[in-house]
Amino acid sequence: MRLVDCPIRIRLLAAVAALVAAVAAPAADAASLWAPRDVRGLISLEMLRPSIEGLDAEVFSSAFYLSGRLAATPTVTFVAELPYARMRGSAPGYSYYPFAPDEYYPYPYSLPASGSTIGNPYVGFEAAIPGSPLFVEFGGRPPLASDREYDAEVMGAVADLTRFFAFTEQYASVQFGVNVYEVLPSKLACRIRVSPLLAIPSESYLETEFFTFYSVQAGYQGRSARAGMGLAGMALLTENYPSNLGQRTVTQLELHADFLSGRVRPGVDVHLPLGTLASSVPVVVGTGITWAP
Repeated sequence: MRLVDCPIRIRLLAAVAALVAAVAAPAADAASLWAPRDVRGLISLEMLRPSIEGLDAEVFSSAFYLSGRLAATPTVTFVAELPYARMRGSAPGYSYYPFAPDEYYPYPYSLPASGSTIGNPYVGFEAAIPGSPLFVEFGGRPPLASDREYDAEVMGAVADLTRFFAFTEQYASVQFGVNVYEVLPSKLACRIRVSPLLAIPSESYLETEFFTFYSVQAGYQGRSARAGMGLAGMALLTENYPSNLGQRTVTQLELHADFLSGRVRPGVDVHLPLGTLASSVPVVVGTGITWAP
């Protein structure tokens, strides 16, 4: 009797392969798109936990992001992030009759899913245009994630599609972004972002790929509470299969809220992947805390 991979690993492998090779995934960002922008510096810690179908995972099977921002001048801010992913859980296994390899039947055991890895760190900067709601960003990630911790990499990759390349050891990434961000007198905050990204392979059999990342966000920006929602997505431009650009695009719906008016701001996040990935990862829930000295 020979074992085959548990359904969750098969589904996730297919989903991740599709994200990288066909529909792609949103590329690396320096930090959460909801990071406060009304402070000169901050340190934040986020935990995002995907709900993966078929996986019985521990509470702290999640992706973690430690990020920071520091204003060097009134218009230039340095940004950095260190990601980490952890997986501890199990999923039901299946086997098949040796004399009938096409016939599967349930077997009362589970396959472990475990691992942990430091992800690909981000280093970059943002530059504001004086007197304008525009600002630009530039940065990248070297491929430092472990190539032996597949389960942890998958956990990190599906936790936040906007930071997919934080957990891909096969690609370095370089990005440039243009943002429009403004808080109106009514305290309505709006942000539009377009960010091309170049994915540079670390393996000779892979090709350099070019992506375009986009996001649209809107919400309330008060002194003691902030909340909003948005859509973030990514299109793969360097391939022509599938020929429909929509099939080479992936999107997630984001909900965010954070609280308090002092230096410490706790917050919560909900990500809802849309399209094919939603059948394997219907929701991602998270929490975080930001310290703005």
